Amino acid sequence: MGNASTALQFLETYKYLGDSLNTYGSQKKLEQVRIINAQAIQQVHEKLMQKKAEAVEKERNYLLMGSLLFAAVVIPLLFFLIRLNRKRRRANLDLKRSQYKIDLKNRLLQEQNKQIAAQAANLEQMVKERTRDLQATIKGLNSHNKDLQQFSYIVSHNIRSPITQILGLISIFNVNRLDDRFNMEILKNLQKSAANLDQVIKDLNMIISTRQSLDALKEKVDLEEIMRQVLIGLEANIAATQASIQYDFTLHPILYTVRGYMHSILHNLVSNAIKYHAENRTPHIVVSSDQVGDFCCLTVADNGLGIDLANTDTYKIFGLYQRMHTHTEGKGLGLYLVKTQVESLGGTIGVESQLGVGTVFRIMLTLL
Repeated sequence: MGNASTALQFLETYKYLGDSLNTYGSQKKLEQVRIINAQAIQQVHEKLMQKKAEAVEKERNYLLMGSLLFAAVVIPLLFFLIRLNRKRRRANLDLKRSQYKIDLKNRLLQEQNKQIAAQAANLEQMVKERTRDLQATIKGLNSHNKDLQQFSYIVSHNIRSPITQILGLISIFNVNRLDDRFNMEILKNLQKSAANLDQVIKDLNMIISTRQSLDALKEKVDLEEIMRQVLIGLEANIAATQASIQYDFTLHPILYTVRGYMHSILHNLVSNAIKYHAENRTPHIVVSSDQVGDFCCLTVADNGLGIDLANTDTYKIFGLYQRMHTHTEGKGLGLYLVKTQVESLGGTIGVESQLGVGTVFRIMLTLL
């Protein structure tokens, strides 16, 4: 700044001298002053340019330092961020792969769980079926055991009784005097005992035949046709008691079953309803069929004597040679045969009754 002030002073001096001096010497001096002033200005200009160059150099240095600082800080940070991003992407990819594997395992696990559940359900169903089969077997064994007990009773009583009578009569038969008048009575009693023994054997043969013919051929049976045949066979009983018999099979007219069994079942139930009618009223019997789920329900209802079920064992009702009423002829064989035939068809029979009012038998048979 001092050089600039000097230059200005020289310039003012030069102007002053230019205005006041007109001599040659003064002009020469003025020229010298001009040269000196130009040199001073040149020096000032050079110094200014130098300072400007130094300032530019400093600015460049600052920029270079800033660039270096940027390169030293930002670029590593950028590389760090890039690496971090790559790691994040790799981690996401690994996570997706892991998630896919987990989902796959979950799907496999769910499928296995479904298979296990299905197997468990099948096993449970098999257990239920085996349990039902076992229960049915036990029930059948119990029934057969009761049958064996009945047969044992028959052998020990029903067969042994006429044989004992025959042996007793033979022991008192007078072989020395064949014309003995008591011999004729003995022969008559022998004939009765033999006929009784023959009837017992026939009954047993019929029961055994029923048991052994469980595989009899099934066919489509018209229930109304069977019922008409039954009524033809019972015409005399119906006329004697003036029984009123109604039947309606419109709800289920056809049944796939054994024709002979169905005829025997309806015959025994209707004939029993006629036989055990109440003396104070005309017998009224209603026979019908209906479909209940997967079963055909056959119903035989009457207004006869009825049964006191509260004081009667159901087994006694359907037992062999069991009779609920003794005032009429009978052997206690009909309902036993009905129950045997119904069970051989895979069905069940039940009874509802009220003493002095009437009885209803319901038979449930499978449709197939």
